[in-house]
Amino acid sequence: MRKTFFKKPKRIASSQRVSWFAMLVGSVVLLLTLATPHNLLAQGITGAINGIVTDTSGAAIEGATVTVRQIDTNAIRTLTTSHVGSYAVTQLAPGRYSVRVDKEGFKIFQQSDITLVIDQVAQIDARLEIGSDQQTVEVTSDSPVIQTETSSVGLVIDSATIQNTPLNGHVSILGLINLTPGVQDVAAQDQVPVRGVTLAFGTNQRNSYGDAGNTFDGVTNMEIELQRAQGEVPSLDAISQFKVIDQGAPAEFNQPNQIVVVSASGGNQLHGEGFEFNRSKGTAAKSWFNGPRASAPARAPYQRNEYGGNLSGPIYIPHLYDGRNRSFFFASYEGFHLTQSASVSSTQPTAAERKGDFSAYLVNGGCAPGSGGICIINPLTKQPFPGNVINVPLNPVDIQLQNILIPQSTFQTLAANTQELIPHTTEVSRLNLRFDHKISDHDQLRGTWLRAFYGPFADVGTSSLAGGVAQDGEHNDIFVVGWSHTFSPTLLLDSYVSYMHMPLFRIGQNYKTDFSSIIPGLGPILLPAAPTINITNITGITEGSSKNFEQTYQGNTALTKVFPKHTVKAGFSYLYNTSWQDSSGHGSFSFNGNYTGVAYADFLLGYPNSTGTSNPQDFVVRWNSGQYGMYVQDDWKILHNLTLNYGIRYDLQHLYDNPYGTESLFVPSVGKVVVFANSYPAITNPLYTKYSVLAPSVGLPSSMYAYLGQAKTNIAPRFGFAYEIRPKTVIRGAVGQYYNLLPSSYVGGGFSSLPFITSVNYTNTPNTPTITMNAPFAGSATVGADPSVIAQHKTIAPYTEQYNLALEHQLPGSIDLRIGYVGQRTIHQNNHGGPGNTEPDINYAPPGDYTEQSKRPFQQFSTITEAFDPLYHTTGNSLQVGVHKAFSHGFLINAEYQWIRVLGVENHQNPTNIGDSYGNISSITPQTLEVSYQYGLPFGKGKMLFGNAGAFTDRILGGWQLGGVTSFQTGQPFSVSYTAPGTQIYGASGRADRILGAPLYPKVKTRQQWFNKAIPGAATMPGDERLSPAFGPPPAYKFGNSGYDMLWGPHYQNWDMNLEKNTVLAGRYRLQLRAEVFNVANHPNFSVPGSSLTTPSSFGVISSTVNENRTVEFATKFNF
Repeated sequence: MRKTFFKKPKRIASSQRVSWFAMLVGSVVLLLTLATPHNLLAQGITGAINGIVTDTSGAAIEGATVTVRQIDTNAIRTLTTSHVGSYAVTQLAPGRYSVRVDKEGFKIFQQSDITLVIDQVAQIDARLEIGSDQQTVEVTSDSPVIQTETSSVGLVIDSATIQNTPLNGHVSILGLINLTPGVQDVAAQDQVPVRGVTLAFGTNQRNSYGDAGNTFDGVTNMEIELQRAQGEVPSLDAISQFKVIDQGAPAEFNQPNQIVVVSASGGNQLHGEGFEFNRSKGTAAKSWFNGPRASAPARAPYQRNEYGGNLSGPIYIPHLYDGRNRSFFFASYEGFHLTQSASVSSTQPTAAERKGDFSAYLVNGGCAPGSGGICIINPLTKQPFPGNVINVPLNPVDIQLQNILIPQSTFQTLAANTQELIPHTTEVSRLNLRFDHKISDHDQLRGTWLRAFYGPFADVGTSSLAGGVAQDGEHNDIFVVGWSHTFSPTLLLDSYVSYMHMPLFRIGQNYKTDFSSIIPGLGPILLPAAPTINITNITGITEGSSKNFEQTYQGNTALTKVFPKHTVKAGFSYLYNTSWQDSSGHGSFSFNGNYTGVAYADFLLGYPNSTGTSNPQDFVVRWNSGQYGMYVQDDWKILHNLTLNYGIRYDLQHLYDNPYGTESLFVPSVGKVVVFANSYPAITNPLYTKYSVLAPSVGLPSSMYAYLGQAKTNIAPRFGFAYEIRPKTVIRGAVGQYYNLLPSSYVGGGFSSLPFITSVNYTNTPNTPTITMNAPFAGSATVGADPSVIAQHKTIAPYTEQYNLALEHQLPGSIDLRIGYVGQRTIHQNNHGGPGNTEPDINYAPPGDYTEQSKRPFQQFSTITEAFDPLYHTTGNSLQVGVHKAFSHGFLINAEYQWIRVLGVENHQNPTNIGDSYGNISSITPQTLEVSYQYGLPFGKGKMLFGNAGAFTDRILGGWQLGGVTSFQTGQPFSVSYTAPGTQIYGASGRADRILGAPLYPKVKTRQQWFNKAIPGAATMPGDERLSPAFGPPPAYKFGNSGYDMLWGPHYQNWDMNLEKNTVLAGRYRLQLRAEVFNVANHPNFSVPGSSLTTPSSFGVISSTVNENRTVEFATKFNF
């Protein structure tokens, strides 16, 4: 054995980077990289155990044998300590472990029941005493609680929290993600998460694609075409644990925030579980109603069941195979069935109108000028119909459409006259199967099959008969296979391959009706649905149908090398995604009363003022992309209490051209739509060719992505440190750069634009109709003048800079306290799909007393939207405080507080002045507090109360546990909007003007007057505080000067609680009964008020809530 001292590294000159931030971090990374080998400890889905072995004098012991054993599977890893006495056992699955250290001449060191979680580096130092190696010193200290060697900020949600937290919905992990640092408004917990999940981390608002990565059992679990985290995970009881990394993610991860999910695996003991959760209408409170209590609707029908079970253990076939200590399985199934009803209001024709009787439109039996009465006119004779009743045959096409698509009105009035309670059902089934097999001491194989069928289920539309979706959902199969190979105790290879197969459905409510057999000339449609029918003063009808099929193939591998002071991990990944979509058009028909004077009369007679059809009616597109990633990371234990984490990552996303050949974009330098092809595809609409030109004819490539380019400079350095300033106290910090990959379906907008996918219109003659529903597409087809088209910015990947500094201390009782600063900047954001105007109109004309089109630079076109223009940026600074205690001794707590301020530009009013909307980023609330807890009540044998209870009494009084989740949030920001009046020829709409000197809020905020709602020139509403107006209309043709998101909405609070009774039936057999109450106080949390200055009736008034009414759930679990 020898004593070893840590030496400082030599300084080495840095290299240049592409920005001040990248230059700084890259220099540090390069310096450290050149000075030392590379290393990565315990990232992804595994953990690590390391430590230093010394004698009682503190001298390092070289050559000691360290044995790490996984208790549940009896898997063993053995290695010897280095010349500095260090050891590191990496790539360990989460679970319970023991550590044994042997050295001749010393007593054996043994520490058992060490709980290792995802991404944890458990520091287990061993101090050996001189003595016989037949003697064992058993250490009983608690498992390490705080990380002493990593710089990232995050939280592991363990199985106790997953299984015992009262969750308002078990079909996803959304409710649990809410408990982690820095996350806001994950979306409604009890919704089925189809089409991906978008989250708000740090400075990012809820745009249509997120900045969060998601992995499942070591592979990417994302909808790549949308760059959204997949909602599909196994049944919650089949999840071992998951971690959310909020800041400082190492180079292994490409996204700035990560959700890491690990499925449960089997062990040497056979375990099983069955469960049922039930809610019903009878245990729910009424929803909040904005009106007199007597007018409140009755509780709608509601029945919800979640049920399932799991079985795990060794793979054992009597007389054939005994898999104990070698082969294990875990199988789970969960079903979800929800029947509920939605209340829908609409305006439908009365019973009389459906028959052609419009006598209700007469006033005093007539329609004299000024009386308000309407006489319907026969379009062919130009004479009024006697008694306002149509006395000619009604159009047979429209009668069929009426009977199929238009429900009977519930009230015989001419305004909003129909109230329907529409039942609908949601179903989910999830199957998960995992196996783990030890091939040899050097090779381990594992695999997971997750089948998550979310629907397809029905979504309610604008009425009971139309406007909804009959099949909405997705069927997701994920196959994962992993292989680990140990070359030596200090050199390991970990590899994964996976395949994701996911059909997505969105099929219109009336898909079973063949409308081509009803409407002449419509033609067959691959995905049937109701046509779009617009009838003035009647609720419109529109349905869409589409099918998607997404496949993802991926593989990744990582090589880990352990050195005395370093552990190296270098990795490479490749992912290929192909996504196919078919969407269908179903024809459009408009009736405005031009011929009879009443629109519904026009409809019954079959006289549309215009019709239209899509060209083509069925359009297929395919988005293909590849993602390459490579990284190297080094954790350098520079001192026994100081670890540096640094690394670098490179991401390349390759976007492929449309294999069907339809690619076009408006190119400003050409002044036309450029078709990226050598000749026009057959699908081209000839009516639009005059607006376009072939790319080679103007010197451009015939490939859209050759023109746009690929983002090839995505080099992302990372650096962090963890310094244990005293035992159980660590200060950690990190800084890093992260690139947000682009969603292939959004970037590929040029695949489905003019001149390929267009609308063809047929306009009826103005006086006597020549087009009827018997031949709705007669006459000459026309296309709209001055079409809208899209341009697209050259491909640039948005990126995020993160930096954090935190102090963490382990309190008595294994309580972890963390307080820290977190900062983040987002740069080159395009905010596609985000709130407000995010994509500038490059054919913009400034508002004025002229028509907009007359001043546009490109007169052939109206709006020219430039997609993916990297114009936006945000900066956020926050204080985070966390208190955590894993479940032990009957108590668990997870508490996260965040105080954040996020400013930036996420959209614009005026596309020539992008910075005009600098302000608070939407939907980010300044303060949040999330607390979850579990407390074992002190009743029963051996407890504080009734400690001497007998077996029967203990069975009744013992085993009670109380838990809950409590949420507090301050309000969300919003702007005061303004719409220019029709008296202005081409007015400026956006935000209102701020009138200085007037208060923004009344002295007492109420739902009727949340902010200063006084309007210049208008009287104060009864009951409102009299105030001078704070907002007013801007000057004509000018944009308003009030600040973006300058007002704040109501606070939010919610309490969910549960009560559990755990009973040991016999031996290993246990029964759990639980009651859970969501929104215990039935407290309404209100939405932001109406904020449109041009809608005085709702201006400053709160009229809706953002949470559900109180519901009660009962559940039972049986396990062994």
